[in-house]
Amino acid sequence: MTLSVNPGDLVRVLTESRRHRKDAIGHYLNEVVDESEKLALIWQEAFTQLAQGSFSLSKLTEDKRMFFLRTYAMKNGLPFSSLRFFYSDITLALGDRLDGNTKENILTHLAKLIMDRDITKAAYIKYVKSLRNASFLDVENDLSDFANLEKSVQAMQKEVASLKVLVARTKVLLG
Repeated sequence: MTLSVNPGDLVRVLTESRRHRKDAIGHYLNEVVDESEKLALIWQEAFTQLAQGSFSLSKLTEDKRMFFLRTYAMKNGLPFSSLRFFYSDITLALGDRLDGNTKENILTHLAKLIMDRDITKAAYIKYVKSLRNASFLDVENDLSDFANLEKSVQAMQKEVASLKVLVARTKVLLG
């Protein structure tokens, strides 16, 4: 019994396999961007609530402060965990399918976003905890803490934008 392989079928199988790998990489990178956007949006929402004075300083009880802290800690948990997983998994997931510079750039921006999130969370906690004092002796300290929170939220947004551009360029290069 002989096995005959149609050359056209072989080319089709190899082409489909290559296209499937490119699609899988594109999907993986889209997931990285999606989770990055979710994380940045959560912290933008937290900052906006503080900026708009969504709660009265004079009525901010310890329970309310803890509620605000837990709300954003819980909301950011899933996208943050996903990003940490992507960061640790990206080399295995992408293997040799992307050139070293592209992989390094993605890892760098992802690491920066993760660090920016940690900075943002710390600034948020510090600011919300300081709100228990309805009147501040040094208004500049309060404004400084708030400005640091704003800067860290903006840094997260910039990293997400960088990741989006990098992923879009990578997908174009993949064909």
